[in-house]
Amino acid sequence: MVATNLDVATDHYGERGYRFSLMEAGHMVQNMMLVAGCLGKVIAPIGGFDDHKVNGNILPDEDHLSALYIVPVGLEI
Repeated sequence: MVATNLDVATDHYGERGYRFSLMEAGHMVQNMMLVAGCLGKVIAPIGGFDDHKVNGNILPDEDHLSALYIVPVGLEI
């Protein structure tokens, strides 16, 4: 999973922090896909999910974090 603390990002960069968080999440997942390919694995980045369910169930004690991507890793190709 890729998550961010939007409060810290926006405190530091203003409104631009929100955009930076989204861009950096994309960069991270792209790099994860490249590494997975080199290792013979597959990943399926998921960005369409119910925010409240994911944040509440996967990040229950992390109220300050917001999930941006779920990144399941699959078996070898």
